[in-house]
Amino acid sequence: MNNKRTRMRPAHFVSLIFGLGEGSIFYALKKAAIAAAIIAVIVGGLYINTRPTAVGLITITAGLAEVSFSEQGVVVAENQMLVFTSAQGEINGLYVQEGDTVQVGDSLLRVDDTALQLRLSQVEYGIRSLQAQLANLYSEDSRIQSDLHATRSSLQGELQSLHSQAADQVRSLNAQNAVIEERLQIQDRLILQNQADVNRAREEAARIETLYQGGVATRVEQEAAQNVLVRAETQLEASQHERAIIAADTLPGRGRFDGALASVNARIGGIDQQLSHDFTSSMAMYFHYLIAIEEAAMAHLEREIANSTVTAPVSGIITTLQAQNTNFISPSVPVAEITVPGQHLIEVYVSTEYSSSIRTGDKVGITLRQWDGDVSFYGTIAEIGDTAAVRFTFMGVEERKVNVRITPHIPEGLHLGIGYSADITFYVYSQPNSLIVPETALFDHENQYAVWVTDGTAGSLQARRVETGVALEDAVVITAGLHEGEQIVYNAANRNLHEGMRVRGE
Repeated sequence: MNNKRTRMRPAHFVSLIFGLGEGSIFYALKKAAIAAAIIAVIVGGLYINTRPTAVGLITITAGLAEVSFSEQGVVVAENQMLVFTSAQGEINGLYVQEGDTVQVGDSLLRVDDTALQLRLSQVEYGIRSLQAQLANLYSEDSRIQSDLHATRSSLQGELQSLHSQAADQVRSLNAQNAVIEERLQIQDRLILQNQADVNRAREEAARIETLYQGGVATRVEQEAAQNVLVRAETQLEASQHERAIIAADTLPGRGRFDGALASVNARIGGIDQQLSHDFTSSMAMYFHYLIAIEEAAMAHLEREIANSTVTAPVSGIITTLQAQNTNFISPSVPVAEITVPGQHLIEVYVSTEYSSSIRTGDKVGITLRQWDGDVSFYGTIAEIGDTAAVRFTFMGVEERKVNVRITPHIPEGLHLGIGYSADITFYVYSQPNSLIVPETALFDHENQYAVWVTDGTAGSLQARRVETGVALEDAVVITAGLHEGEQIVYNAANRNLHEGMRVRGE
């Protein structure tokens, strides 16, 4: 028995099953199917390798190229007035609030004037004191004048007495010695009296000087005491001189009275000189000067007390009331802002980074946010500030910004009230009919910007070098190298893109 197993081929197996041989119809169909499959694989591979790659394509169109920035503005009146006060102190009465309409002269607030009233009382007391000293000066001068006239009358009597004694001397030489002795006694008593007057005047002058240095006595009292001392010393010297003359006059006859007569006449002349000299006018002028200064201070305080009530300088609306947030005001800080009805402006602060790129007369976009839909219109830059002010963002970052005022062109029927906020769009660059491409379409090609350009929906790619202009927010203006209507690849960052590659739009 032959146990050897014979291996059967697949074709033989099929032939065995179906009872077909190599020359059968089935065998011919099998060969055709195999050939068709091989052709299909070849054709499919060729299609996969040559079909266009799907990429993002955009068509270049001419449009408006703009560079802009936005800031938030506030509606203000064209005419606004800050209200200041010349008074300073605590507020003890606030009579208005923001939004109130006021007329010229209406009371806005009142400042506590207690301190001013106290100072006014002190000044008034000082004026009364100076007036009393002035009156005392005139009274003292009147007393001194009266004393001088009394002394002069006494000297006149003494002069007459000397003349009488001289006449008697001619008749009686023997009585001469008695007269001389009597005169010496009289003169000694007069000297003692004058010396006592000098001592009293010196003590009084020293006392007044001490009081003056301590601030108790006045300058008038000091000078008056010195004048009294000088007069007393003058009278003492004159009486001493006269006694020396009397003692030396031992010759008989009338001649021994000549010295005494001359001395009395000299004293009378001295008194006449004092009476002709005005000791009071200069001091009176000084007191009048001090009184005038105090009266000016009093008038100033009265004005400050009157200004303690702050009134409205113009008629309008209280748009800002700084005084409501404090209990103390000073002349350096405004207490309120009054808006005079008239044309509305929009006030906005622009960063110094952009302020040099805007001009008076430029057109701006204005957007008013409202619950039922935003309203957009335009305005014109009316004024640009010369200096920058410090402003703070809501995060507390300090910025330097310039004040810009805008004249809005308000659409008919739109209410734009004082204090409304609006978004302002400034256009720093605007050029119509510009060719604009996304930044993502640009790539570096031989150290120059280029884009992938295709000639149709299934065209091949070409790297086209271009010249760029102004950079927009996420796009670039092309100034040369492209034409309107051409198609470019939107995203040039795809590393699979290459020259001649067939592409189609996604």
